[in-house]
Amino acid sequence: MLDFLLNWFSQEDSDSVIFQIAQLIQAIGGHCISGKDIRKIFALLRSEKVGMRRQYCSVLLTSLLAMLHEKGPTAFFDLDGIDSVSLEAIIDVYLDLPILL
Repeated sequence: MLDFLLNWFSQEDSDSVIFQIAQLIQAIGGHCISGKDIRKIFALLRSEKVGMRRQYCSVLLTSLLAMLHEKGPTAFFDLDGIDSVSLEAIIDVYLDLPILL
């Protein structure tokens, strides 16, 4: 979702929509942001369209700063793919469960 918003930010021409996109980027990025997304933000700041307009740079940097101040969990599990959990771990958990008759 954040990748979609960053792409939209770079293509949008309306100032009001850009400010709303920046708020969404801030809200979503405050909960979870990847290194790829951070690199994309810095690439946007270096791009001609965003980099030449100070207000776009300012709103993007303000969003990034707010993301840094967001309190999130100290630990989490990222189970986003087929290899996220091994089959052996699932079988072990299943075999350790008591069977109630």
